[in-house]
Amino acid sequence: GIANCPKNSFCLNEDGFYTCVCNDGYLPNPDGTCVDLNECLEANKFCPANSSCNNTEGSFECFCDSGFAELEGIEGGELSNGPKVCEDINECENGSARCHHSTICNNTSGSYVCNCSDGYEKIDLVVDDSNDYGEVCEDINECAHGHHCVTNGRCLNSPGTFECKCDEGYEVTEGDDVITCEDIDECSNDFNICQVNSKCENTDGSF
Repeated sequence: GIANCPKNSFCLNEDGFYTCVCNDGYLPNPDGTCVDLNECLEANKFCPANSSCNNTEGSFECFCDSGFAELEGIEGGELSNGPKVCEDINECENGSARCHHSTICNNTSGSYVCNCSDGYEKIDLVVDDSNDYGEVCEDINECAHGHHCVTNGRCLNSPGTFECKCDEGYEVTEGDDVITCEDIDECSNDFNICQVNSKCENTDGSF
């Protein structure tokens, strides 16, 4: 007689009988048919890390996730229909990162972030026809906060930093997140500052 095997199977001839075997990518069903095997239910078995699985009729496909690319020179393995290794794309190196020139691009796994240097703060912007960047870095005017060099000196802001210019007779002193101008004790610093047979007496900003 003629073997009658279901769709998506093949006939395996045996001595005196035959067996219907489901094709690769299909599983036998209790009703005798062959149904598609959804390999994506076990994607970590068939696809590499940092990839997504797409089930197809009788097979499957693996695609590297966004921010990852197939490692060149390594083709898909025996179980993988697609890339064998998906490596991170360094957007900061290949020029695809959209970071403003005022920011610093830092690569992350599958993506990147635009950070600011010390002395700068991030300003969020609306991306539209006139602006391609969602954020820029602007200089922090430390002098505007009124914390540094408040008395006996003046604060000079510059890009990314600032400087305290103390009045004569005062020196820069760094405290807990605050820089002040403190009196210089000339009498303690120089014992010969006064003439012989005289006594040095320190005053605020002088002696």
